[in-house]
Amino acid sequence: MNRQSLLMAFCTAAFVIGTRTNADAEILNSIASDTVVLDVNAAEQRLVSHSLIVLAAHYNVDIAKSEITQAKAWYNPNITYAQTLFDPSTDQWLDNNPASGQVDVQINQLISVAGRHMDAVKLAKIDLERSQLAFDDLARSLKFELYDDLADLYEDEQTENVFTAEINALDQVIRAMQQELSLGAAAGNDVIRLKAERQSTISDQLANSNEISELESRLRILLGYNENPYLKVVNVPMPTGNVPTLDSLLLAGSKRSDVLLANEDALWSKENLKLQKVLAAPDILVGTEYDRRSSYTNNLWMINAGIDIPIFNRNQGNIKAAQYALLQSQVYDTLQMNTAAAEVVSSYRQFLRIKQVRDSVVSQPGVISNTSSSRGSYSEDIDLLFTNAVNNYEHRTISLIEFLDQLRTYEEARTGLITLDSDYFRSAQQLNYVTGTIVIH
Repeated sequence: MNRQSLLMAFCTAAFVIGTRTNADAEILNSIASDTVVLDVNAAEQRLVSHSLIVLAAHYNVDIAKSEITQAKAWYNPNITYAQTLFDPSTDQWLDNNPASGQVDVQINQLISVAGRHMDAVKLAKIDLERSQLAFDDLARSLKFELYDDLADLYEDEQTENVFTAEINALDQVIRAMQQELSLGAAAGNDVIRLKAERQSTISDQLANSNEISELESRLRILLGYNENPYLKVVNVPMPTGNVPTLDSLLLAGSKRSDVLLANEDALWSKENLKLQKVLAAPDILVGTEYDRRSSYTNNLWMINAGIDIPIFNRNQGNIKAAQYALLQSQVYDTLQMNTAAAEVVSSYRQFLRIKQVRDSVVSQPGVISNTSSSRGSYSEDIDLLFTNAVNNYEHRTISLIEFLDQLRTYEEARTGLITLDSDYFRSAQQLNYVTGTIVIH
C-alpha cells in the first residue's frame, strides 16, 4: 500500500472520529431493532407509568386510605343467646316451650369514651399524609436516580463512540503499516507500538462496555422493561436559563417531601400522645338482657353496664413511650430541616463551580478551527487536532511517538468534554433533587 492509500485510510478514520451525530433522525435510522431509544422526557414518563417500584409503592397510599375507613368503624354489637339444652325434671331436650323452656338473650355494645375514636381517625388521616409524602419522596429519589443513570449511560455511550472510532483508525493504520513493512518502507517497531496502543484502547473500551451493561441493567429494572433491550440515550439536555438565588433555593428545600414528612411524623407523635392519654380511660360496656324463666319473675328485661376499674393498668407505659417518641420526632424534624438546608447550599455551590468551569471551556474560541467564515470552537479544535496529526504523520513531519501522543490528547480532551457535559447536567439535577422542585431547566 502506498502513501496515498495510507493517507486515505487516515482521513477516513479522522472523518469517523470528527463527525458526530447531530440529528435524532440519523440516530434512529442507525439503531438496531432490539434497542430502545430514550431521551430524558420519555424515560421520565415511563418511570411514572411502568416502573414496578413506583407502582408497588403507590399501594401504600391505598392501604392508608383503607385504614382511615377502618378507624372510622365503631365496635360491633355483641349478642348472646342461651336456652335449655336438657331439662332433667321433664326429661326434654331443647325445650323451647314458653311455659317451661328457659331462654336468655343479651345484647351488649362497647362504647369508647374521651374522644379516643376520633383521635384514632385523626391518626389514620395523618398516616395517609405520611404515606403520600413518603411516596412523593420515593418518586423524587427515583427520578434523580433515573437522571443520574441516564447521564452516566449517555457519557459511556459517547465515550464508546470515541473508542470505536480510535480502534477503527488504528486498525486501518496497522494494516497500511504492515503492507509498507512487507515492502521495507516501514519499521517493525512502529507496527508494534501501534498494536500496543490498540490493545490499550480495547482494554479501556471493554471496561467502558461493562459499565454500559450495568447501567442498562439498572435502567431496565427502574423503567419496568419485561424484556432485555439495549438502551441508547439520544439526548441529555444541558441546563439553560438563569440560576436562582440561594435564598429562593433554601425556601424551596424547606418544603420538599422528606422535610414535610418529618414534620408529619412529629404531628403524628403529638396526636398519638393524646390518644395514649385517653386510652387510660376504660371503655364502657352497655347492654340489655331478656330472661324468660330463670329469674324471680318470668319474661324479665334488664339493662346492664360495665367498666374496667383503672387501678393497675392506666396505660402509663404507652403514655411515657409516646412522650419520648414525640421528643424524638421533634429532634428528627429539626435534623431533617438542617440536612435539607446543608444539601441545598452544597449542591448550589457545586453547580456554580461546574457551570463556571464548563462555561470557561466551551466558550473558548477556536484556535486551529478559526477561519475567516467561522469563529470555530475548542470542541472543533479537538477534532481538527486528530486530522492534522494524520496529515503531519503521513508527511513524516511528526514521529510516531508524537502522533500517538496527539491521539491520546484527542481522546482525553474529547472524553473530558463528554464528562464535563454529563457532570453539568447531573449537578443541575442534583440541585433540583435537593430543592424538591425544578429550579434549573
